[in-house]
Formats: sequence, C-alpha cells, structure tokens
Amino acid sequence: MSDLATPSRSPGAPPTGSSPRLPVASLPAAVLPGSVVTLTLTSDGLRTAIAAAKHQPDSRVVLRVGSDDELAVVAQVPDVGNLPTGDPAAVISIESRVRITAVHQAERGGTFADIEIINDPRPTPRIEALARELRGVLGVIAELRRSRRLPELLRSATHPGALADGVATWAEFDETARAEVLAAVDVGERVQLVLDWARNHVAELQVAESIRSDVTEGVDRQQREYLLRQQLDAIRKELGEGDDDVVAGYRTQLAELTLPERTYNAIAKEIDRLERTSSQSPEHGWIRTWLDRVFELPWGNRSDDNLDLANVAAVLDADLTRWRPDDWSDYEVATATIADEVQTWLTQSIDRRPGEEDSGT
Repeated sequence: MSDLATPSRSPGAPPTGSSPRLPVASLPAAVLPGSVVTLTLTSDGLRTAIAAAKHQPDSRVVLRVGSDDELAVVAQVPDVGNLPTGDPAAVISIESRVRITAVHQAERGGTFADIEIINDPRPTPRIEALARELRGVLGVIAELRRSRRLPELLRSATHPGALADGVATWAEFDETARAEVLAAVDVGERVQLVLDWARNHVAELQVAESIRSDVTEGVDRQQREYLLRQQLDAIRKELGEGDDDVVAGYRTQLAELTLPERTYNAIAKEIDRLERTSSQSPEHGWIRTWLDRVFELPWGNRSDDNLDLANVAAVLDADLTRWRPDDWSDYEVATATIADEVQTWLTQSIDRRPGEEDSGT
C-alpha cells in the first residue's frame, strides 16, 4: 500500500488498520445485496476500480451511489469481458452493506476506501413476525403473478434482511425505492418497507385479477350463448320450426325505435324468449301477439296538445251526438222485446224435465 496517499478519514471513523481497504467506484443508482448485475464500464473511474479489484486477492470492490455517501455495498467481480456491442463490462455480485470510514487517492490513480462490513444481526421476535407476514403476502403475489422466481427466493432467503433485499431486487423497485431499502440498515425498518409495498401490490393484483375474471366471464358467456343459439337454429331447421326471419324482423324494428332503457330491455327480453320458445308451444303465439301489439304503438310520435276549453266542449258534444239514438222510442221498444225473449227462455228452462233436450231459443 505504499503507493497510497494519506487517507482522508471521515469524522469519528476508526483507525484504517482495522478496516479492509478496497477500490471504490460510484454508480448512477443503488444496488442491493444478494443481486448479480452486469455493469457497462463506461466511465474511467469505474474501469479503474474494476481493474484494481481484479488485482485484489478476493477481487472485491466498493460501490456507492454518490461520491459523499458513507453507506455503500461491497461486491465481488467474478468476470470481466465485452458485450456483443464491444463495450467492456463486468459481472458484479453484491455481497453486503458497508460503511466507508475513510477515502484515499492512490498516487498511481484510482480511489480506495477503508470500510466496515455491516452484517444483519439475529432477528428479534418482532422482526420474525414481520417476516412471517411478508412471506404470506409474497406467497399470494407469487400465485397471482404465476411467478417461478419468487417461490425460489422465499425458499433460499432464510434471513429477513436478505429476504427484503431479494424481493426489492426481484420486484425491480425504482431508484428511489431501492435507495430507501439500501439505507434501511435496521432490518425491521427494511422488512417493513418491503411489507408495505407487498400489501399495496397484492391489492393491485387482486383488482386486476377481478377485472380480468369479469372480462373473461363475459366473453365466455357470449361465446356460450352464441354456440347455443347456433345449435338451437340447427335443431329448429331440422324440425321445420325456423323463426329466424321473424325474430330478426323484431330485432330490426326494436333497433329502429328510440325507447327508454327499461322499455328497450323488456322488449329485447321477450324477443330472446321468443327465439328460445318452440313454435308448437302456446306461449310462442302469446309472445308474438304481445310483440305485435307493442310495435304497433306509436313510439316516439307526439301530438300537439290543444288545451282550449271551447274546443274540448265541441269534441265532447260531437261524441255525444254520434252515440245518442235518434229516436228514444225505438230504443225502448227494442229493449222491451229483448227482455220478453229472455224471460220466455228462462221459464222454459225451469219447467223442462231432466233428460229433455232443449229445442233451442
């Protein structure tokens, strides 16, 4: 380490002799422990840090988001190569969180940092309870999303902190959310962050699943009705009971009318019932009669109202004149004649002995 300049130690940092010293580089976004990423080596600082890491015995490098951030991650660099585009890249396996205690500028170029490894402590009963709830919600998410990777993560991540980090990576949290999870050194806070996300996400998935089920059910019902109508049409043709033209005619008439929704639905329901009813059934004739009467009504036709009382009196007088007999004496004679005939028939019916046939009246 003779090629390193005097370290610039952060306030309150322990002596550098008690901390590993590794090359450090800055990334545009946070990465979380447990993830494996491929970094494109686009900057000189990143290329220098990766090259220095490959010269370390364990090929490790410190990665942080900002140049002033003390919280970072330590990662191994198992492989370096080129992308199909020809750009240099490195495979990075993130190991754990670290705290940078001091930063050094090397005389031969590059930046090194003294770090303290941050290990997740043994979980408390409260954290274990949060982790159990998180696993339950994640199980629902895995089922709704039909995920194969998430169940594997649930089996492999035994520590609550590692589970929270793994879920945040699997769910592809945005940069802000990933930075919050990385900054949550406290395991309980970290698990709570991911649990809050999981609850919201499962609610979104359930709503989406409900909508998808409703749409699928509607499509299935329409397809089923279509197939049944086709089968019904085929059966009617075989029996010589085809009413396609009649039903189609009613539907055409209905489509041409401007009706209130309730009236439209009632008529459409009767047309559908007619289509399902055999022409041999008495109900078939009743439905057709009802539909004929309905379509004879002057739907949508309106007349101008005349509210003049003199006009009303003239109309009533005309009706009385038309229905009043010209000669009331003729009306009285006709009524008396009919009454005599009814009385004679009743008398004969009462005097007739059982078994005698009626001669007719």
